[in-house]
Amino acid sequence: MGECNYCTLRRIKKKAWNKKQRVTKLTGFMGGIEVFVHPPDVVIEVGAKEEHHPQHKYWVCWLMAIGDHCTC
Repeated sequence: MGECNYCTLRRIKKKAWNKKQRVTKLTGFMGGIEVFVHPPDVVIEVGAKEEHHPQHKYWVCWLMAIGDHCTC
């Protein structure tokens, strides 16, 4: 088994914090969650996951669901 989504998001947040970046979560495809890591002055727009969107470069991953605790 791999890392659970809760721990994956925690790891992403820690790396972002160390680089003074922000993490934004948006509802994505099929009700999942799109995760973006970006500079603090950037506001992620709906549709940023699409390849043609200028903010696509900030997209990190899609998670089906994020629990409220570790399930590793």
